[in-house]
Amino acid sequence: MKKLVASAAALAALSAAPARAQDRPVEVEIAPLVGAYLPILDQRGTLDDAMLVGLTGRFDLHRNAAVVLSAAWSPTQSAGATLDLFQWDIGMQGQLPCAVGLSWTLKPFAGVGIGTRTYTFRDLDVNRQTDFAFYSSLGASLRHDRLVFGLTARHGLTAFGPGGDTGARGDVSVFGSVGFTL
Repeated sequence: MKKLVASAAALAALSAAPARAQDRPVEVEIAPLVGAYLPILDQRGTLDDAMLVGLTGRFDLHRNAAVVLSAAWSPTQSAGATLDLFQWDIGMQGQLPCAVGLSWTLKPFAGVGIGTRTYTFRDLDVNRQTDFAFYSSLGASLRHDRLVFGLTARHGLTAFGPGGDTGARGDVSVFGSVGFTL
């Protein structure tokens, strides 16, 4: 009898373990991104619209919370001179995954983060400048097995701009990504 109870308890424990893992799946996602960098506020008069390319990563801390990292580059113009804009940031996002079909998961999210922005003129003898930046984001991803399609809109703010200009510097970045989970 004791062997039967012990065997039943062991079988119940083994069958319950996968269910607990499914309740809280931890994912790591890596994705290249492509989109548009659109300066706003005082930055609108200083920088031109440009493409945005980079890499983003996400690590789920919980089903509804993740750490997000990204690095991106925009080749823009400032007063007719080519300017490379590099951005690095880290943030937190709240997310609400929901099943939308056979093995498809929709994950809308909102996030905030901090980082740096570096302005480097290609052809002018001007020192490189790096400033602190803040962002907020909204978006969604659609996952099928390990493949993830994402769309993100970010609003960035910094107090400085190229050449040390001060004021409310802002931008909007809209980008798509296609990545995979590890």
